[in-house]
Amino acid sequence: AGSVTLRHNRKLHHIGIGRIHEGTRVLLIVEGLHIRVINAATGALLREFTLDPDRDYQPTGRPKDPPDLHSKTGRTFAGSTCFRCPETSHCRADRT
Repeated sequence: AGSVTLRHNRKLHHIGIGRIHEGTRVLLIVEGLHIRVINAATGALLREFTLDPDRDYQPTGRPKDPPDLHSKTGRTFAGSTCFRCPETSHCRADRT
């Protein structure tokens, strides 16, 4: 699911790399708390960060995607249309 697990100081830490890399073989280079995640086939650096030992999951650090406003509820988004649809008759977006 786009993450790997690392044991550090007898504790498991889950490291988010991103779903785009799901199934990719990776190498972890660990120097103390400094960690690099590298694509094993290409050698490309996928992620570099400092491990937070107080957290079980180490998030990717990327901002979350905006909420999916493509809605079939028929409700409007403050009078505007869905940002994905040029037509207004079949799709409306909901703020809530």
